[in-house]
Amino acid sequence: SSSSSSSSLSLSKRQGGRPRVRVTNWETLERESEQALLKAQTKELQRKINRIDDPGELIELVKGEVNKPYFNDEAALSCLHKLSDLSSASPQLSNPRHHHSHSRDSRDSHNPRDSPSATAVAEIRRDPGGARGAKNFRRPPPGAFGEGVGGDVGGGTLRTRTLRGVPEVGTGMRRTSSMLKIVAQDYQSAVKALEVQTLGNIHQMNGNNTVNALWAFAKIQHRPSPRVMRSLEHRLGQYTTRLSGQAAATAMWAFASMSHVPSGKLLKAIDARTTKMMNTLAAQNAISIIWALVRLDAMPSRELLEAADSRIYGLLPPVLPAARVRQISDLSPDNNNRNERGVSAKAAANLLWAWAKLEHLPPPGVRARMEHHVESLLGEFQPRHLANLMWAFARLGWSPFRESLLKALEKRTLSVITSFETKGIVNMFWAFSRLSTEGPPRLMSALQHQLASQAHDCNAQDVSNAIYSFAKLSQKPIEPLFDALRGRMTELGSKLKPQMISNLLWSFAKLEYVPTREENNIFKEQAEARMEDFTAQAVGNSLWAYATLALRPTRRLTNLLAKQGVKTIGDFTPQNLAYTYWSFAKLLIEPPAPFARAMQRRSLDTMHQFNPRACATLLWAFARIGRGLSNKLAHSLERRLDIFINDLKNYQPALSPIRNSVIVSPEIAGDLPLVAANLERGGGGGTKQLPSP
Repeated sequence: SSSSSSSSLSLSKRQGGRPRVRVTNWETLERESEQALLKAQTKELQRKINRIDDPGELIELVKGEVNKPYFNDEAALSCLHKLSDLSSASPQLSNPRHHHSHSRDSRDSHNPRDSPSATAVAEIRRDPGGARGAKNFRRPPPGAFGEGVGGDVGGGTLRTRTLRGVPEVGTGMRRTSSMLKIVAQDYQSAVKALEVQTLGNIHQMNGNNTVNALWAFAKIQHRPSPRVMRSLEHRLGQYTTRLSGQAAATAMWAFASMSHVPSGKLLKAIDARTTKMMNTLAAQNAISIIWALVRLDAMPSRELLEAADSRIYGLLPPVLPAARVRQISDLSPDNNNRNERGVSAKAAANLLWAWAKLEHLPPPGVRARMEHHVESLLGEFQPRHLANLMWAFARLGWSPFRESLLKALEKRTLSVITSFETKGIVNMFWAFSRLSTEGPPRLMSALQHQLASQAHDCNAQDVSNAIYSFAKLSQKPIEPLFDALRGRMTELGSKLKPQMISNLLWSFAKLEYVPTREENNIFKEQAEARMEDFTAQAVGNSLWAYATLALRPTRRLTNLLAKQGVKTIGDFTPQNLAYTYWSFAKLLIEPPAPFARAMQRRSLDTMHQFNPRACATLLWAFARIGRGLSNKLAHSLERRLDIFINDLKNYQPALSPIRNSVIVSPEIAGDLPLVAANLERGGGGGTKQLPSP
């Protein structure tokens, strides 16, 4: 080298033996370093764009970053595409006469009254129409909007679209927020033109054309005007008897993705058509139809469910105890999703979700094959699929037959536990509590620590469900988690709903935790403010919790609970009645007269449903407070006790308090010897303390 200070010469040999000369100078190194920095900054910008879900935030990002050297053509195209997606949800950018919706379902999930939510709702993201579904659709002129690679409806993967009137972004070209707004308006104009074209040609469209039009609108995440949807519905109804399985599945997928509920007549026709050809449907199509009906809150017919069970049974691989065999030969996720016969991991999770929403428990043979198949696919299950799987099992009361499935579930959950969303972890706890099964210790410990680190993301529903689940399992959570959940509960106090309040009170009582003054004030204030929405069970649970914790509610709260109890007395079960009587007796508070009379009438009406423990609980309560035990109710209890007097041996209340109580109403004093005589005749005059309800 002639200048060793500015450059260096290096020789290296390739495998072929020929020398390779590489000359590196400081200018080249500096240029490469700048390029690497720009590349890293561009990647970071792309991540920011992907995370944005608000049009205004995207425009602000463009205004702040558009003149930066790392804002290249790819970033500009990503912004254009992102805005075209966000425009469907923004009143500032979308056509106000049209409704646009994404297919993401928030929720699900699950609420504490019958399921945890939240987290759990599965979706079929694969387009059952596929490329074949769009083949006959009359598309807008080239350049109106891009063909785009197929993807999730409402998904997060960015696709490049070419919008009409917008030139390709070249090197160094910059986009301003004004241009982005114009582009979004042009995109909406193109979609509106597509609607007009569809409506004008509706009478020339056959069944496949109609299905493909629905598919196209769903694919671009756009729900047409009611007039267009009614026309497409009417046209599709004329061809339902000739639809193929693929077409029926595509149409139902499109309706569900656009959150549009078709007429009952059309749903009934598609249900009948699908039932008739169920034995010829591919797995994805059969599951898509069931999933779509559930998403639209349309109950499938019994015949359709039975036909689907039979078809799924035939498509699932047989249970082989010697080895786990997949029906699908290629394990690649892409090929798995396109498989015409096999049930993919996503499809299996969606089917279980649909069964659970319908509360449809398939026959044992189908369940056994599904368990075996799910076990073989657990390696492909994502955290949300795992949470939905356990939620479905719990909702259906389906305890897995295979112990190996639980072990595989534990192994897979532990491997992806850091990727779980908060609601998914809560749903796992809820599922174990619903199945009355304590999860594997290692798994439960890992889930608790993970939830403790994410407790700040919990909403009020998550907090209530999590604490309730531990109470159902009679297992106190680890201290860091319990402290974090209670702290979060205090922060969200104003968002606690009546069911959450009663569940939390009941849970604290089961866990033998006495709330702090601040926590107790939150319960009192929210209960008083939302008392009109309390159910009969919430009233009973709240009173039972206060009595168990030996916390005397304020007179105002007691009167409000009693008043609400009178309003909901028709929903009180024998168990609720017995526990409510017990609660007043435990606290040595006589129930307000209207509530006492209402409980007396309800007890007489439901006495034939009382079990021995409920009868014994009533007697114990009436031994401490007399209000509510009339002559008629005493005789009714005596007759009920005669039926199963022998079963009371383990549940005898103390007889001496009954005989010697000073707070028993005088009107029932003459009837107590009848009750006491029957109890003594049952064997044993000892005084055994009645266990708390």
